[in-house]
Amino acid sequence: MPWIKRVLRRMPMLNLAGWLVAGWLVAGLLVTQSGCEPAYRELKERGLPISVAGFVRQAERNDLEAVRLYLATGITIDAVNRSGTTALMAAAAKGHCGVVAVLLGQRAKVKRRNQRGETPLLLAAIGGHAETVRTLIARGARVEARDDFGYTPLMQAASHGHAATLAALLKLGAVVKVRRKNGDTALSFAVRFGHLPAAKVLVGHGARVNGRSSRGAFPLLRAARHPELLVFLLASGARVKMTDEEGNSALLEAAARGGSASLSILLGNGAQVNARNNRGVSALHYAALRGNLDSARLLLAGGADANARNRLGLTVAMWAALGGNPRIAEALAAKGADLNAVGPRGLTALIFAAAAGRDPMAKRLVALGARVNAANTKGETALMWAAAKGRRRVVEMLLAAGALPGMRNRAGSTARDLAQSFGHAPIAALIAEAEAGR
Repeated sequence: MPWIKRVLRRMPMLNLAGWLVAGWLVAGLLVTQSGCEPAYRELKERGLPISVAGFVRQAERNDLEAVRLYLATGITIDAVNRSGTTALMAAAAKGHCGVVAVLLGQRAKVKRRNQRGETPLLLAAIGGHAETVRTLIARGARVEARDDFGYTPLMQAASHGHAATLAALLKLGAVVKVRRKNGDTALSFAVRFGHLPAAKVLVGHGARVNGRSSRGAFPLLRAARHPELLVFLLASGARVKMTDEEGNSALLEAAARGGSASLSILLGNGAQVNARNNRGVSALHYAALRGNLDSARLLLAGGADANARNRLGLTVAMWAALGGNPRIAEALAAKGADLNAVGPRGLTALIFAAAAGRDPMAKRLVALGARVNAANTKGETALMWAAAKGRRRVVEMLLAAGALPGMRNRAGSTARDLAQSFGHAPIAALIAEAEAGR
């Protein structure tokens, strides 16, 4: 080889032993180079780059022949690409058992980690590749190895809903009750993401259905958006009246983030309809704020207090005003809600609706008897709030409903003054016309 000749020409005089050693090294290089040449040539004929990136890419693509060719070139088997991924990681993540077996047979490191601290086993668990999981564990992969965020293979498989992979991990020694630092378990992740088959596998292997994690959260609370999971957990012994550290029950969570199906299941299993959290918020508050009419009706039919207040003194009607569904106002009124109830600083449901620009809700509240000229403790009416916030349609509706444009707050300002000072000139002109017409 030309480069060897150049090296030899530049070498100083050596003793006999030195020449023998040099000759042995050169012979080894020539034999290695000669043995690799067919692999190099075939890779080039296939248009594949002679690089670590190419090696990892073909492992990911399940190109077993190319992987063998790369290995024949003498490439470092555990070399990483720019993202810190080895060929074994790439193959494991895709579940390519044949490639994984070849790489392990060439002593690829089964415990190597990428930039996120993920091992080949963690990546196989994320992908739900049960057979690859078995192969890796059989070759020494640690079943409880955690990534940089504290996730184990069992937790990752649960998060992605891979029931078969969970069963394989548990059979091979994974501990079902292992927790992250915040207390989350594999069951926590399965129920959070709505994976019923995964939850069944975990509970069947002893996962605690009433176990707590961060801030006192528990599986039933996290399953509130998934009716089928609620049914399963309740049948498995979950306690329907449990609350987290903030006093939230599964019923409150279902009202806040779930739907009427979840609420119906929980109420049918003994959930307390008027239970409050530490801030005094009820399930009906949450349903009203979300504008969920079906949930609100279900809760009211179950005996929810239509005049419930939270610790700040805000009524359900005030939360409904912010939610903006006028039919919820009708449902509340039908159950005796006081739509003129006064909250903190004298605020009313109509003022909330006007300030938020909920014109259909404001119109319905007025039709249901809300006092259009009621003022808060600063003398501010719904018209003043709508004018200050630039809510033109609310202003028009309130004026048509009899709002007095000339009223002044305690600072002496009218609705027109407030509209002008907040840069809403067209609204100020509209109110001025109403004042002139009176």
